[in-house]
Amino acid sequence: MAELSTLARPYAKAAFEIAQQQSLDKWSDMLQTLKTVVTDETMSTALSEPKLSAQDKADLLIEVAGKDYNDEGKNFIRLLAENQKLSIVSEVSEQFEAYKYEAEGSLQADVLTAMPIDDARQQKLVDALTKRFNKTVTLNIVQQEDLIGGAIIRAGDLVIDGSVTGRLAQLEQTLN
Repeated sequence: MAELSTLARPYAKAAFEIAQQQSLDKWSDMLQTLKTVVTDETMSTALSEPKLSAQDKADLLIEVAGKDYNDEGKNFIRLLAENQKLSIVSEVSEQFEAYKYEAEGSLQADVLTAMPIDDARQQKLVDALTKRFNKTVTLNIVQQEDLIGGAIIRAGDLVIDGSVTGRLAQLEQTLN
């Protein structure tokens, strides 16, 4: 089966093209809301009900968060439902955000860290990434204790694995 990113790409691109004619921020909000609603445990259970038609699923989503959607947004939900792609909404939203950041000349860097990062280190990281990519950088910091120590930085196509877990994996690979 195709990867989620491959399945989500045409939907994210279509949403982005429509959003460029309207409002990138409004579409970003709509997709974030849709992502939140679809991933809600109760809603997820309801959407997985086999008796519900694609139209019923779309109507349910529009009813729950319809005030946040314009006509094109509602049509986008219907399209996802008809093509049985509601399960990839999170990936569509993430790819949309990547297109949005690219269009705005900015970049979002995901930082997975074992420990909290103080403001001074965050600023140093922002400065280094801004210099490297020549774009405005915003950080999305997620604390992940299973890294043991260090951090993993994902910015665009760049991945820097400075985590203890990553170093141990490299060591294991070298020894084998």
